[in-house]
Amino acid sequence: MKLFRGRKIFIRERKDKREAGRFKRAVSCTYKIEFDARTKWPGCKSIIDYVQHQGYCGSCWAHSAASAYTDRHCIELLKKVSSIPNNASYTFSAYDLLSCSKENGCKGGRAVEAYRWIETNGICTGTDFPRKDGCKPYPFAPTVKEPKLEVKDVGAVGGEANIEKQLKNGPVSAAFVVYEDFNAYTDGVYRHVTGKVKGGHAVVIVGYGTATCNKEKIPFWIIRNSWGPKWGKGGPLYLDL
Repeated sequence: MKLFRGRKIFIRERKDKREAGRFKRAVSCTYKIEFDARTKWPGCKSIIDYVQHQGYCGSCWAHSAASAYTDRHCIELLKKVSSIPNNASYTFSAYDLLSCSKENGCKGGRAVEAYRWIETNGICTGTDFPRKDGCKPYPFAPTVKEPKLEVKDVGAVGGEANIEKQLKNGPVSAAFVVYEDFNAYTDGVYRHVTGKVKGGHAVVIVGYGTATCNKEKIPFWIIRNSWGPKWGKGGPLYLDL
């Protein structure tokens, strides 16, 4: 799992006192989706819904930035058309960021620095590892010759209310601490219960909601990972706030 992450973090490991059995216990849950970018902008659903695969490379930071930027670009294009296809012409390349930005490539990086690179230098189009479509020879040569969408400002937001506010403009890059039990996620709301810290991981938040499980209310983010469509529930997953 080490090479499937890549977000740089500086943390102090803490012990969790909750019982591991809680992670395995079957619960009955209902889910209330309060905001979902896929339903807010249905013309971009195929793009926002697509789970990229970062391959054998700690490039989550680049995929988080490039794919969220792709989402925002799609949303901007909806001002002129009703829907956007999910192909290389409308997908921005994480591998362009890996190859050119000042972060550490497959050894890790920060999504905010990827955005700063886009703000200054732009980004070319191109798809993720499985599709290998776009820039040729892949992944280095750029294909965008004129500005498509400019980044006006780059910054970090903190607090759930501020993140929810930003989501009204489109999906948001985010990072969190990954523990060993995250790799076992298959469905429902992921909540860390057991296991050691494995590292940092960057994802994209596309919405939020609340789960009610055995009368306990659990707020969650709807996040899009970059470990391919076969991991987890096969699409965006729910992450405990």
